[in-house]
Amino acid sequence: MKERQITIRESPNTRSATKRASTSRELQPKRQRTTNDVDRFPSLRTRMSPADLYNFIKDNPSDEQLQVIKDMGFGGLLQIQTDTIPGQLAYCLASNFDPYKSSLMDGQLPIQDIDIHIALGIPMGSRVVDEAVYGDKSEEFSSEVEKWKLQYKKDKKIESKDILAKMKTQRDGDEDFKRNFIVYFVSSFLGGVKSSIVSLKVLKCLKNVAEIPLFNWCEFTKIKFVENVISWQKEEVRREIGKENVFKGPIMVLVYIYLDRVVFKLRTVPRSFPTICSWLKESITDRIKQEKKFTKTFGKGYVDYRMIIKEEHANDKPTSSSPIHELPDSLAISKMVSIADAMAGGFVSSQHDENKGVKCDKNGKGKKKMDPSNDEYEDEQPEENENQNVGDDRDQNSKDPWDDESFWGN
Repeated sequence: MKERQITIRESPNTRSATKRASTSRELQPKRQRTTNDVDRFPSLRTRMSPADLYNFIKDNPSDEQLQVIKDMGFGGLLQIQTDTIPGQLAYCLASNFDPYKSSLMDGQLPIQDIDIHIALGIPMGSRVVDEAVYGDKSEEFSSEVEKWKLQYKKDKKIESKDILAKMKTQRDGDEDFKRNFIVYFVSSFLGGVKSSIVSLKVLKCLKNVAEIPLFNWCEFTKIKFVENVISWQKEEVRREIGKENVFKGPIMVLVYIYLDRVVFKLRTVPRSFPTICSWLKESITDRIKQEKKFTKTFGKGYVDYRMIIKEEHANDKPTSSSPIHELPDSLAISKMVSIADAMAGGFVSSQHDENKGVKCDKNGKGKKKMDPSNDEYEDEQPEENENQNVGDDRDQNSKDPWDDESFWGN
């Protein structure tokens, strides 16, 4: 097989680009921007920790509860392997994520719905998760909130720990358990408020719990992340030293995508679906130690192809586990690039179209051109020169992000 040639070229106006990157107040740490050492990154402060979800799953839930979670399409979360967030890496990713292109590295690593599906294994259905807007006083939404609150003490602001305690008593996995699980997952993992009070906006779309698997929870997660990155980056620029800036979005999603797609030296953790089941706490710690030891920073590596998964759809209900097809090592290096340099505007590399990949059998043969948007694949030998520029991934129909007031509780 002819060896693929990888070209790394210096971008035009490198000096001015580097200067702009070093002086950018939104994508660089607030202090000590002149060094590329990883120690300049503080630890990210966030309430969206995997600890609550991890502890619930490890706290002996009933078989009925586990089956209900799988039936809703969230079975991938049951395989979570860590209860902590790698603080410095999380801060680096949140600082350098471009929320307007939904990408890292100037669009070289776009984050799309499918990436979140691969990372967490949550449903990617056809329906939009329709949350209540801030200050919604409609009778329909108010009725759902009051009905849901009957499980708890009246006139009490409900916190995540209250929902967790209630779920432990709902061993039969009834409809109240289903609603509680979604509210709990959204409030403690995806996007809540700065306090521990849960966000009840998602109750608007939980009237019929049978429809939960039909929603696009991946798109919902991406929206939450983008909104929170925008508000966090702006606050990080203007915050005073000593004051706390809490990140309220699902930062672990980006951590999992980074660990899977950006390979440092060699891939040491085998890929599996969802990514959340591959990376143990010890594996994450070891990866970070390796990057610190050899490069003194994050992001030195190559961007691997997105995993190709084959979904089996039934009545528009995505499965929570599907077979995956990994790429052979000979095809693994799709984009050789230093992410840290790319973030600083120093280098750009030739690109592959992110919407295309290669599907292989278990022996790495029978390669086919593949378009994830189609269910059918055409037999075709891969072209030798597949590199092409990746365009702007910005959604032209996207709305302006919500302001902080939308992150309200009950």
